[in-house]
Amino acid sequence: MYNKITHMTLSPKEDCLLFSTDNSQIISVKINLEKPTDEAFPYDYLVTSFHSKQIHGLDICIKK
Repeated sequence: MYNKITHMTLSPKEDCLLFSTDNSQIISVKINLEKPTDEAFPYDYLVTSFHSKQIHGLDICIKK
């Protein structure tokens, strides 16, 4: 499943791109503008939504 990017910004040091998606995720990508490359950049999720679809059940335990 693909998500749409809703916002994008460049860090003040211009070494990181931040993306927000339509399902409330924030993704950080480290970049180097001085040495462009064709390789894929590693990325990290800074904020990830816990659920992307409906919750159909929930279990709880009083003793835990």
